Amino acid sequence: MHELQQLPNTLRPFGHVNAEEDDLLIEAFYHVPHAVNATDQETTILVGRRGAGKTALALYLKRLRPDLYSVHLDIDKKKALAQVILAMDTALKESRSISSDLMADLWTFLIWTKTVTRLLDHPAFVGFDGREDVKICLELLGVREQAQIFTQVKALFAGPGSAERSPPDFARTLIAVSDTLESVEFREIQRQIGRFLDAGNDILVVIDTIEDYRVREPSVDQALAGLLAAVAAFGGSSPHSRFHLKCFFPAEVYPYVTTARAVNLRKVDQRLRHLRWTPRQLLMMLCRRLAAWLEANVPR
Repeated sequence: MHELQQLPNTLRPFGHVNAEEDDLLIEAFYHVPHAVNATDQETTILVGRRGAGKTALALYLKRLRPDLYSVHLDIDKKKALAQVILAMDTALKESRSISSDLMADLWTFLIWTKTVTRLLDHPAFVGFDGREDVKICLELLGVREQAQIFTQVKALFAGPGSAERSPPDFARTLIAVSDTLESVEFREIQRQIGRFLDAGNDILVVIDTIEDYRVREPSVDQALAGLLAAVAAFGGSSPHSRFHLKCFFPAEVYPYVTTARAVNLRKVDQRLRHLRWTPRQLLMMLCRRLAAWLEANVPR
């Protein structure tokens, strides 16, 4: 099996096992209904089993549709989730009750701050007249006493090897996150991003999936439930039509999270699409992939 994985793509008529390494992904991409529905602005959560094509679809949205999205941004959920779970393990061992709303606020804060900080240096945003206002607001939030949350969250999501010796107090961090989301400065940041979108720009934020979750552990369930709640509610009741958020979530874990924790399933289901293949679609996908490989590698 290991030897097969080392084969060059020219000897793989049905593609590489990893979508990131498939050099014919563009030519062979199969537009099944769930792939088309994924571009809907209302769809923010895409649930699929291992091998259902979550990563391939994420690559399609990010790389293959410049006609739809002018700004592509990624959030490294694996590192963020690991740090959230680590902090929650500590908090739960100390018998602290953590509100699901506060957990959702933490993920909302993470999505916004990751988006804004990466957007600052994006070519499409550099010439935007509200860029300096966004930078000023970020600086103000960073020096205010309650908004030391930026430093705290940075330590929280810093990952292994961080200079921070111990994680910040998780309960106080969550409260500070919620306060920051309601601050004047944060509202101004969101207003300026709205102006940027109104000028004809489209932002795509992709939270790609990871497969290795410790299900049925309170810290894992609560962290993932908070993520689902944040993504489902992102943008409020009237999200901007040019801000596209896509979170790819493993189907093997989804039932555990939705039954173990307080999640508003009605709201989640309104924003969710399942990546499911029919036998006919699977055969069509294989045929398209083989045809693309023959076209690229077999002389006529």
